[in-house]
Amino acid sequence: MNRHVVNRFAAWTPVTSSTLALVIVAVAVTTGWERSAPDEGVGAHLFQLLIVAQIPLVLLFLATAKGRGISETARILAAQVGALLLAVGSVAFFGL
Repeated sequence: MNRHVVNRFAAWTPVTSSTLALVIVAVAVTTGWERSAPDEGVGAHLFQLLIVAQIPLVLLFLATAKGRGISETARILAAQVGALLLAVGSVAFFGL
């Protein structure tokens, strides 16, 4: 695989991971999934894995972003950070 393909993958996978984490939060809130569990359940662990897995992908995106302009790189990085803040903020908002 060339650098452009790796960069494209690393650019949008964190946004997709954050979206999946947000879906997990939405399902947990609407259905009460694992609300009565005494400890963290599967949903919490999936959320944590989706969020932590983004760190190496964002670093890989920044490392392979040589062919992109600074404004395009900043725009994609802002989308990654925005999606992450939306997912983590929803957990804080709903007190999960």
